[in-house]
Amino acid sequence: MRIDSILCRFAVASLLIALSGTRLAASAGVPLDLASLAVSPNVTLSLAGTVVGPGDVARIMDTPPTRLDVGALPPGANLTGYLRQDDNTVLFTLDVSVRLPLNAVSPTTFTPRDVIHYSGGNSYAVYFDGAAHGVPDGVAIDALAVADGGLVLSFDGAVTLDGFSIDDADLVAFDPTGGNCVLLFDSRAAGVADGLDLDAAAALADGRLLLSFDGSGTLGGATFDDEDLLLYDHDAGIWGLAFDGSAADPAWAAADLDAVYLAPAATPTPTATASASRTPTGTASATATHIATATPSSVPTATLAPLATSSARPTATATRVNSATASPSQVPATATPSPVPATATRTPTAPPGSTVTAVPTGAASPTVTGSPTATVPPVPPATATPSATPTATNQPSPTPTPTATVAAGATATATSPPAACSGDCNGDGVVSISELIRGVNIALGNTAVADCPAFDPNGDGMVTIDALIKSVGYALAECP
Repeated sequence: MRIDSILCRFAVASLLIALSGTRLAASAGVPLDLASLAVSPNVTLSLAGTVVGPGDVARIMDTPPTRLDVGALPPGANLTGYLRQDDNTVLFTLDVSVRLPLNAVSPTTFTPRDVIHYSGGNSYAVYFDGAAHGVPDGVAIDALAVADGGLVLSFDGAVTLDGFSIDDADLVAFDPTGGNCVLLFDSRAAGVADGLDLDAAAALADGRLLLSFDGSGTLGGATFDDEDLLLYDHDAGIWGLAFDGSAADPAWAAADLDAVYLAPAATPTPTATASASRTPTGTASATATHIATATPSSVPTATLAPLATSSARPTATATRVNSATASPSQVPATATPSPVPATATRTPTAPPGSTVTAVPTGAASPTVTGSPTATVPPVPPATATPSATPTATNQPSPTPTPTATVAAGATATATSPPAACSGDCNGDGVVSISELIRGVNIALGNTAVADCPAFDPNGDGMVTIDALIKSVGYALAECP
């Protein structure tokens, strides 16, 4: 095997090892950011110096871990489910019946088959009434999530709801207002062994599931314990280890992960401004008995194809023709126009292929905002060719009407730069495992460079080991 082949495969292997840590997990080549991961243990743990008990939920990737607010709960109450809604109110479930708020004159009783809504302070309410929806007495909710606006629940025992026989390792999507439910996760169809109870779940926006069970086992080649989280891609039928509890902190070896919540990632919305206005100002003066002043107005259009990091200034040539007509009383007017050359200064910033539209009113100082950035060479003064033809009439006052026409055009041509993030084949700002594999295949000669030009930043038609290693770094961190 060639040395370059060995190095290419080593680069990908290094990435796969790194992706098995607590920062990122992957299923079907899609990375998962666990920075906002919040969990609850079934026993009291000291995690990086922060004490987290069974009635707490903590964002454990913070340094130190941050406990999240669920209000004051009675001793012995164990959180079995937790999620934060878009309005920052909280839904949670407990393994015992409680009366909340504590020390209230008229507290509300909540059972293990109810979902509690908490909006801060002493404000608690029933969000999901288990008895009203047919959940039998003695059955508890032991996993809580949300998908497409509806509750996703798992129970600690087998139940039948709306004609569905639901096992304790299944997930059912429940509409708390309509009363209908549908089986979201069929544990047996997914290969979950009998005897395992699903006791923590989170539904991701892309349809994948974060799941934890109350025991140990192997699913799809992923070996897990009760303190771990598995990532399941239903569409691809792929299981992966998303969070290894005991590897993250040895204290987890003595605990069961009882509740999980992963805040949805923010979706950046890039904004590009592809047009800019240029406003040149020009003044033409006609001198006879009276002075005529003209303000030209025209709309020249310039098309730019700028580089992201180059500096160039296009040369713009403007031709202006001024004509003035003066109508003095009795005496023919002699007009001597004194045009002032219009000057245009442009510092455009526009993505490739954008169109910059200028509206001159004299001297110009345009601003173009966008990305990438192109700067064009200094613009020489425009050449103005005035022409004035005065006409005298028997009017009491002359009304000179000069006309100025400006025609300007500028074109800057630049070559599009390589992708800012080596290995980001589809330009989504993320380097995935599948994209790294494409880069390795290109480096080995199995695939053409055209399959992913992002691996060839210098445009020499080759993928180097340095480019692959840089791509590994972007996959582990972020694109610049």
